[in-house]
Amino acid sequence: AKGQGNVLYTTESGMSNYTWNITGGNITSGGGTNNTATVTWGNGASGTISVTYSSPAPANCSAANPMEKTVTLTDQNAAGISGTTTVCPTPGNSYTYTTQDNKFDYDWTITGGSIISGGDGYNTVTVEWSSSTTGSVAVSYRHANDPGLPLVDATQSLTKQTVTSITTHPQGSTVCYNNTVNLSVTALSEGTPTYAWEKDGTTTVGTNSNSYIAIESGSYTVVVTGTCGSATSNVASVTVKPQPVATLSGSTTAYATQEVTYTAEAGNSGYNWNYTGATLVSGGTASDNTITVKWATTGIKTVSVNYTKDGCPTTTASQNVTVNAQGTPVIITPVTTVCYNTSQ
Repeated sequence: AKGQGNVLYTTESGMSNYTWNITGGNITSGGGTNNTATVTWGNGASGTISVTYSSPAPANCSAANPMEKTVTLTDQNAAGISGTTTVCPTPGNSYTYTTQDNKFDYDWTITGGSIISGGDGYNTVTVEWSSSTTGSVAVSYRHANDPGLPLVDATQSLTKQTVTSITTHPQGSTVCYNNTVNLSVTALSEGTPTYAWEKDGTTTVGTNSNSYIAIESGSYTVVVTGTCGSATSNVASVTVKPQPVATLSGSTTAYATQEVTYTAEAGNSGYNWNYTGATLVSGGTASDNTITVKWATTGIKTVSVNYTKDGCPTTTASQNVTVNAQGTPVIITPVTTVCYNTSQ
């Protein structure tokens, strides 16, 4: 590598008259009459190193030609990493990174993720990133199979997207007939999320809103989808109670001035009594399931009631009452004279 020092070159030992020559660098130790030379290379594109020597005395035969080696000098910072730098760290989502091939002693370091394949000894590595906030991939290697060469390295920092997650789940509720339940969800995501509300796990009932108004009983969930993954909420159970039916009993016929008692289902609350053509005798308050009225005028009159049962308002039970005029007594004058052997 350019500027690299302490690079050792060796030739045959036991000879004499060693002569070393170098271009593009300097011999820092050895050389001369030694069979080794330690070199520091310059910053050019290449260099040469050569050596010649003679056989031992008494022959002292010189080599016909020197041995010369051409050395290619590369930038020490030539390492590089290619691969996706904005990642979605969801389980099963992996990314592959590559550096220069045909190098030696590859050593990969992963921060904030796990190696799935490749890695040390290879010029590629496949990584599954964790959901931690930071991450990086780094590699080092040598340009040649020489432990004396320095390592070149590179580090690539990553941007981890926000994994879609739900922070506030929708909450179910039990409501009375003709009421609704407002379901809502809060989520974290990369980019603007989309929403898909489902009822009973199959039917899509609402989209593109983080809230949904439920009008039917069922099990509701919402799937939130962002740039980096999806998340499904907990189940929100909604129960819409059917409207309770009020009951009312009592005579459907009466005569004017007659007092009649009417009765609704006991054990409830909020009784609401109404009647026409009568006056109140007793009962008929919000806590009374009975009412006694005195019919005042003739004709078709009504009495009705509704109340609260199991926390929900009932239907209204209504009863028509036919009110007749009170009868006039007929005075019968007895016969006081009768014939023999007859009766009256």
